[in-house]
Amino acid sequence: IVFNNALAVAGAVVLAGDFNCDEDSAPYGQLTQPKKAASLSLIDGYRVKHAKRVESEATFHGFRGEDRGSRIDWILHDGGLEAIEADIVRTQKRGKFPSDHYPVTMVLEWQQAEEPR
Repeated sequence: IVFNNALAVAGAVVLAGDFNCDEDSAPYGQLTQPKKAASLSLIDGYRVKHAKRVESEATFHGFRGEDRGSRIDWILHDGGLEAIEADIVRTQKRGKFPSDHYPVTMVLEWQQAEEPR
């Protein structure tokens, strides 16, 4: 459903949310490395900006403040955009967190379309 609707939309595509699975999962692979040539391929801007996976990338922490584990919250985009910044925000106030997930943030910039030759 996402692919069919995204392909019908003119302009850039951004897909973000809590996917409840990590980068080694089938859903992540289907979104970022589709097997069908005509399918939309999305870019994980966080991984572009942070190429090396580390143990402290968890986005779910269950209000415990832990950071060991994998990201299950992603911001994916198409080639019409470029990730300028991407982070996992671990802000807390007096030991309390606003959510059981750490927010993933990203600054995206429009890519200029190529001029016809």
